[in-house]
Amino acid sequence: MKQHDVISISSNGDVTFESEVVITGKDLNFNFIEELNGEFIKELVYAGWKVNKKWLSRKEPFKLLFSGSGNLKQVESADDFYNLNRTDKNKIQIRFRNAESKGGKSSRTIVFQTSMLRNDATVLDPDGKPVYEIKNVSDSKWYTIILE
Repeated sequence: MKQHDVISISSNGDVTFESEVVITGKDLNFNFIEELNGEFIKELVYAGWKVNKKWLSRKEPFKLLFSGSGNLKQVESADDFYNLNRTDKNKIQIRFRNAESKGGKSSRTIVFQTSMLRNDATVLDPDGKPVYEIKNVSDSKWYTIILE
């Protein structure tokens, strides 16, 4: 499975995201993937996100596009995707998660999209340096998001 996320975070905590997911595997079929995605969407909605899903390919390689929005000050952790730790009202630590892939390799990249028209949050890597892209998500790395 491969996942590519584009995330925009404004300084007030508003987040929009778009995730393209490509799934391959000989024992997988459309119905199984649809059921699994339903569970993932349910988890994100329960955590406080608004989520939309669009199929780009219903046969192997299966391709989906997820988009959504929420506010980091209001959403909760969604353990299959990320963990949150609020250190104070304007500082949030986040650990992104790779999706599990049975018998195959799973990879996830994240791009933090910025805009000159918006007051964006700052994302710092574990060493305190600004980060704009994570090429290989590692479950063990915590990032800091600084709002306002």
